[in-house]
Amino acid sequence: MATLRAAMKPTQSVQDKGYPVEVVGLKSSREETIDPAPGLADDVKEASAVLNRHIDQGKDVVLLMHSYGGMGDYLVCDDDTAMCFYSELTKEQGLPLAQAASHVYQAARVFGDEQTYDGFHKLIPSSWILTKKDVLVPEAAQRMFVARLEEQGGRSVPVVEFDTGHSPHQTNPPLLMDTLENILERLS
Repeated sequence: MATLRAAMKPTQSVQDKGYPVEVVGLKSSREETIDPAPGLADDVKEASAVLNRHIDQGKDVVLLMHSYGGMGDYLVCDDDTAMCFYSELTKEQGLPLAQAASHVYQAARVFGDEQTYDGFHKLIPSSWILTKKDVLVPEAAQRMFVARLEEQGGRSVPVVEFDTGHSPHQTNPPLLMDTLENILERLS
């Protein structure tokens, strides 16, 4: 049985281009239940530890983040609902990805936890990949998120539009990799 992390196609695509990759295992997104459930602060601590280890070694770091960073909240959904993550794929293509993700528990509390600091976009160049066929986070909502980032960060956020659903990292990794390379070239 495949796990969600094993289904992360971009990891191999990035490694094939000669870049080292480390997938951060978020505490709130895991393959077993934990009581009390981990929250946003636990995930921030985990990501910070990984980032700081690389930064302290003088390495350049690129963060590629998706949705919350885990794919939960549909663990009790039927097949049609689970396919929302892979809306541009056939059921035969997308259902195995959704089934692999169904073994990951997402702590719901992270969506209500207070965010105490939101400064990454003020300090670090950021871009947004807008997924136009996303039925989970519709285009209008994504544009609202971008506007909020621009307002809070005091600068524009470049937007790259994909004609895909919610999960281009699994449905079209080559498109994602080409886009990531273009973004990095613009920044260098």
